[in-house]
Amino acid sequence: MITREPRALESAGEPRGRTTQPWWRRLHARNRALIPAQAGTMRGAMWTIFVAAEFYLLSNPLVFIPWFEWSLDSAIEIALLFVLLQLPWLRLRPPPVTVVLFLAFTALSALWSQLPAISWINIQIYVIIAIIAWVISCNVSTRVLGHGLLLGGVLIVVLSLYALHEHLPGAEVGAGNSGYMAGVGTNRNILAYVLAPVCAVIAMPPRTRLGWLVWAPGVVVVVVGLWLADSGTGDISTAAALVTIAFLFGTERAHQHLSRSRRRGVWVAGLALVSLIVWRMSDVAALFGRDTSTFSGRLPIWEGAWKATQPQLWQGFGWGAVWPHPWVPAPPNHVMDVIWFATNDAYYYPPHGHSSLFDLLPQVGLIGVALAVLIHLETLARAVALRLPGLADAEDVAAGRMVIVLLVVLLVFGLSEPLTTIPFGWFLLVIVCGVLPFRRPDRAPGRRLDRRLEQRPDGGPDRGRRRQGRRPAGRRVR
Repeated sequence: MITREPRALESAGEPRGRTTQPWWRRLHARNRALIPAQAGTMRGAMWTIFVAAEFYLLSNPLVFIPWFEWSLDSAIEIALLFVLLQLPWLRLRPPPVTVVLFLAFTALSALWSQLPAISWINIQIYVIIAIIAWVISCNVSTRVLGHGLLLGGVLIVVLSLYALHEHLPGAEVGAGNSGYMAGVGTNRNILAYVLAPVCAVIAMPPRTRLGWLVWAPGVVVVVVGLWLADSGTGDISTAAALVTIAFLFGTERAHQHLSRSRRRGVWVAGLALVSLIVWRMSDVAALFGRDTSTFSGRLPIWEGAWKATQPQLWQGFGWGAVWPHPWVPAPPNHVMDVIWFATNDAYYYPPHGHSSLFDLLPQVGLIGVALAVLIHLETLARAVALRLPGLADAEDVAAGRMVIVLLVVLLVFGLSEPLTTIPFGWFLLVIVCGVLPFRRPDRAPGRRLDRRLEQRPDGGPDRGRRRQGRRPAGRRVR
């Protein structure tokens, strides 16, 4: 049931009329007074539709929109129109520091890029996508974000089935390949890495029966889409998401019902299971039909990328100036020639690095890779901080759970596909990095005294706390 959202902007202590405070303090007070769009409200429904539209357009649906530039232009136009409509309630927070540092380094790489013009075009595209993702992360709750991802995933599956039924070019799987549907992105692996992150919404189930009636069919549609894609990497990523969800729910239940020593045993068992899976990765991959000896032909590409980066290992050869990415292809260059010769395949010219790590390495070197890793670490730190013991808000715990699962899917799929550099993957990464608050909610101003009062047996005020407006007794003022 959609209800009217309470008035978001309340008085921030400012008298009406003129104020002597500078503009940045007034803007900060306004942002603190505004609240993110909540599920079950009209504003939340509007943001859900907007997130789904951006999710679909940035997935690069080549079956219906044959050029990425057209999709990006449509995403920008919709974003500008929606921001104008939401301007009275729009809230902005400082962007994640790690995202700013990464973009700054990519911009700096244009100074030594082997193709400065191509680097500058790529920098503009990724800055624009980061701004759209940042605006979304500032204005939605994690539950509304999950609703938008689920609606976007359902939209992609439905349009993929329509394209398959109408026999549109690119919608069918090529001869000799497994799978039943290529999707709107003309590739079953693309369909899988677009739908696999949507599985993270399973970690944040609805709170009402009506929500379950809408949420459950949507999850079933997304799972059907993944089954029709029949991507080995997609199956592994989905399995990793489900295992992570089960583990997080298990640790939460263990924290509520088990002693400290038994909770430690649960964590040790979980880490042992992860270590066993990593140790026997070849056997696990074989269950999904994957070959780990050459990683389905990716290993020569990774070796070539490492070899080609050696002359400029720390800084790379420029952002977007190496790979012939489908969204902004770089022209032939000597770095790409080294990678191509290393593949020993004259008929296959790699369009990307088939890995987030090795796609970034020739472009921005080890420094850029380290900055990209910091984005993932900041996201993980924000999510884990909401799950520390002592929190009373179950919604924050669920939000941290969903973000952790999203991050796991991006990392697992990033082992074989360059999700960090794909515009769609970059869009999701910036959103999940900024959607959670940086500080723990129980450490936010206004909750410290509440927690202190809860810890007092009589519920009275803390005797050691100064009374407002009075000095402590026995202290002189010099």
